[in-house]
Amino acid sequence: VGLSAAMFFALLLARLLISTSPALAAAGGFLSGLGWLLTLLAETLDLTAYIALPAAFAREPATAGVAFVTLQTASRMMRTWGYLLAALGVGALGWGMLGGGKWSRGLGILGVVGAPVGILMFVLEYVFVTQTGDAGGGMAQAFTVMFIVLAFIVTLWHAWGGVHLWRRASFSFLEEPNE
Repeated sequence: VGLSAAMFFALLLARLLISTSPALAAAGGFLSGLGWLLTLLAETLDLTAYIALPAAFAREPATAGVAFVTLQTASRMMRTWGYLLAALGVGALGWGMLGGGKWSRGLGILGVVGAPVGILMFVLEYVFVTQTGDAGGGMAQAFTVMFIVLAFIVTLWHAWGGVHLWRRASFSFLEEPNE
Protein backbone atom coordinates (compact mmCIF):
# COMPACT_ATOMS: atom_id res chain seq x y z
CA VAL A 1 0.00 0.00 0.00
CA GLY A 2 2.82 2.39 0.90
CA LEU A 3 4.70 1.78 -2.33
CA SER A 4 1.52 2.19 -4.37
CA ALA A 5 0.80 5.46 -2.55
CA ALA A 6 4.36 6.64 -3.28
CA MET A 7 3.88 5.89 -6.99
CA PHE A 8 0.54 7.73 -6.99
CA PHE A 9 2.08 10.72 -5.20
CA ALA A 10 4.97 10.90 -7.68
CA LEU A 11 2.65 10.78 -10.68
CA LEU A 12 0.29 13.36 -9.18
CA LEU A 13 3.19 15.65 -8.33
CA ALA A 14 4.62 15.24 -11.84
CA ARG A 15 1.24 16.19 -13.29
CA LEU A 16 1.13 19.33 -11.16
CA LEU A 17 4.70 20.29 -12.08
CA ILE A 18 4.34 19.71 -15.84
CA SER A 19 3.38 23.31 -16.64
CA THR A 20 6.33 24.90 -14.79
CA SER A 21 9.04 22.23 -15.14
CA PRO A 22 8.05 19.84 -17.94
CA ALA A 23 11.36 17.99 -18.30
CA LEU A 24 11.85 17.51 -14.57
CA ALA A 25 8.20 16.54 -14.10
CA ALA A 26 8.36 13.92 -16.85
CA ALA A 27 11.70 12.52 -15.68
CA GLY A 28 10.69 12.61 -12.01
CA GLY A 29 7.31 10.97 -12.56
CA PHE A 30 8.73 8.26 -14.80
CA LEU A 31 11.84 7.47 -12.75
CA SER A 32 10.19 7.50 -9.34
CA GLY A 33 7.17 5.57 -10.59
CA LEU A 34 9.41 2.93 -12.15
CA GLY A 35 11.60 2.85 -9.03
CA TRP A 36 8.65 2.29 -6.71
CA LEU A 37 7.25 -0.35 -9.09
CA LEU A 38 10.56 -2.26 -9.08
CA THR A 39 10.64 -2.09 -5.30
CA LEU A 40 7.06 -3.37 -5.14
CA LEU A 41 7.92 -6.27 -7.46
CA ALA A 42 10.99 -7.05 -5.34
CA GLU A 43 8.85 -7.24 -2.21
CA THR A 44 6.42 -9.52 -4.04
CA LEU A 45 9.27 -11.87 -4.98
CA ASP A 46 10.45 -11.89 -1.36
CA LEU A 47 6.96 -12.74 -0.21
CA THR A 48 6.80 -15.56 -2.74
CA ALA A 49 10.14 -16.95 -1.54
CA TYR A 50 9.17 -16.93 2.10
CA ILE A 51 5.57 -18.13 1.78
CA ALA A 52 5.50 -20.58 -1.12
CA LEU A 53 8.88 -22.27 -0.86
CA PRO A 54 8.84 -23.82 2.64
CA ALA A 55 6.19 -26.33 1.57
CA ALA A 56 8.16 -27.10 -1.60
CA PHE A 57 11.30 -27.58 0.49
CA ALA A 58 9.67 -30.53 2.30
CA ARG A 59 9.10 -32.29 -1.04
CA GLU A 60 12.16 -31.22 -3.07
CA PRO A 61 14.84 -29.55 -0.95
CA ALA A 62 17.32 -29.01 -3.79
CA THR A 63 14.78 -27.51 -6.17
CA ALA A 64 13.31 -25.29 -3.46
CA GLY A 65 16.81 -24.13 -2.49
CA VAL A 66 17.63 -23.12 -6.05
CA ALA A 67 14.25 -21.40 -6.43
CA PHE A 68 14.82 -19.51 -3.16
CA VAL A 69 18.25 -18.27 -4.23
CA THR A 70 16.90 -17.30 -7.66
CA LEU A 71 13.97 -15.34 -6.20
CA GLN A 72 16.21 -13.63 -3.65
CA THR A 73 18.77 -12.65 -6.29
CA ALA A 74 16.11 -11.25 -8.61
CA SER A 75 14.46 -9.47 -5.70
CA ARG A 76 17.72 -7.92 -4.51
CA MET A 77 18.60 -6.62 -7.97
CA MET A 78 15.12 -5.19 -8.56
CA ARG A 79 15.12 -3.50 -5.16
CA THR A 80 18.62 -2.11 -5.68
CA TRP A 81 17.75 -0.55 -9.02
CA GLY A 82 14.41 0.56 -7.61
CA TYR A 83 16.23 2.54 -4.92
CA LEU A 84 18.34 4.28 -7.53
CA LEU A 85 15.49 5.12 -9.89
CA ALA A 86 13.20 6.31 -7.09
CA ALA A 87 16.01 8.48 -5.70
CA LEU A 88 16.67 10.07 -9.08
CA GLY A 89 12.95 10.60 -9.64
CA VAL A 90 12.38 12.16 -6.22
CA GLY A 91 15.40 14.38 -6.80
CA ALA A 92 14.02 15.52 -10.17
CA LEU A 93 10.60 16.25 -8.67
CA GLY A 94 12.21 18.15 -5.79
CA TRP A 95 14.26 20.17 -8.27
CA GLY A 96 11.10 20.91 -10.24
CA MET A 97 9.39 22.09 -7.05
CA LEU A 98 12.24 24.52 -6.42
CA GLY A 99 11.81 26.03 -9.87
CA GLY A 100 8.02 26.23 -9.72
CA GLY A 101 7.74 28.92 -7.09
CA LYS A 102 4.35 27.63 -5.87
CA TRP A 103 5.85 24.96 -3.64
CA SER A 104 7.47 25.12 -0.26
CA ARG A 105 11.22 25.62 -0.71
CA GLY A 106 11.92 23.20 2.14
CA LEU A 107 9.83 20.51 0.45
CA GLY A 108 11.79 20.91 -2.77
CA ILE A 109 15.11 20.83 -0.91
CA LEU A 110 14.06 17.69 0.95
CA GLY A 111 13.30 16.00 -2.39
CA VAL A 112 16.66 17.04 -3.80
CA VAL A 113 18.49 15.84 -0.64
CA GLY A 114 16.73 12.48 -0.92
CA ALA A 115 18.45 11.81 -4.25
CA PRO A 116 22.05 11.50 -2.97
CA VAL A 117 20.86 9.44 0.02
CA GLY A 118 19.09 7.03 -2.36
CA ILE A 119 22.14 6.93 -4.63
CA LEU A 120 24.28 6.05 -1.61
CA MET A 121 21.75 3.30 -0.77
CA PHE A 122 22.21 1.97 -4.30
CA VAL A 123 26.00 1.96 -3.93
CA LEU A 124 25.85 0.24 -0.54
CA GLU A 125 23.36 -2.35 -1.74
CA TYR A 126 24.90 -3.00 -5.14
CA VAL A 127 28.59 -2.85 -4.37
CA PHE A 128 28.81 -4.10 -0.83
CA VAL A 129 25.90 -6.53 -0.65
CA THR A 130 25.02 -7.80 -4.11
CA GLN A 131 28.57 -8.12 -5.40
CA THR A 132 29.92 -9.87 -2.29
CA GLY A 133 26.93 -12.14 -1.70
CA ASP A 134 27.25 -11.28 1.99
CA ALA A 135 23.95 -10.11 3.45
CA GLY A 136 25.81 -7.41 5.32
CA GLY A 137 28.61 -7.08 2.82
CA GLY A 138 30.79 -5.83 5.65
CA MET A 139 28.60 -2.75 5.64
CA ALA A 140 25.47 -4.00 7.41
CA GLN A 141 25.47 -1.24 10.03
CA ALA A 142 26.07 1.56 7.52
CA PHE A 143 23.40 0.11 5.24
CA THR A 144 20.92 -0.05 8.12
CA VAL A 145 21.61 3.55 9.09
CA MET A 146 21.24 4.74 5.48
CA PHE A 147 18.01 2.76 5.08
CA ILE A 148 16.58 4.45 8.18
CA VAL A 149 17.71 7.91 6.97
CA LEU A 150 16.22 7.29 3.52
CA ALA A 151 12.97 5.97 5.00
CA PHE A 152 12.72 9.04 7.21
CA ILE A 153 13.39 11.46 4.33
CA VAL A 154 10.93 9.73 1.99
CA THR A 155 8.23 9.51 4.67
CA LEU A 156 8.67 13.15 5.65
CA TRP A 157 8.69 14.21 1.98
CA HIS A 158 5.46 12.33 1.22
CA ALA A 159 3.71 13.54 4.38
CA TRP A 160 4.76 17.16 3.86
CA GLY A 161 3.87 16.97 0.16
CA GLY A 162 0.50 15.43 0.99
CA VAL A 163 -0.28 18.22 3.44
CA HIS A 164 0.78 20.77 0.82
CA LEU A 165 -1.51 19.17 -1.76
CA TRP A 166 -4.35 19.00 0.73
CA ARG A 167 -3.99 22.71 1.49
CA ARG A 168 -3.91 23.59 -2.19
CA ALA A 169 -7.08 21.58 -2.80
CA SER A 170 -7.03 22.92 -6.34
CA PHE A 171 -6.16 19.77 -8.20
CA SER A 172 -8.53 17.56 -10.10
CA PHE A 173 -7.90 14.56 -12.26
CA LEU A 174 -10.33 15.84 -14.86
CA GLU A 175 -8.98 19.39 -15.22
CA GLU A 176 -5.66 20.99 -15.95
CA PRO A 177 -3.76 21.76 -12.75
CA ASN A 178 -4.07 25.31 -11.45
CA GLU A 179 -0.58 26.78 -11.20
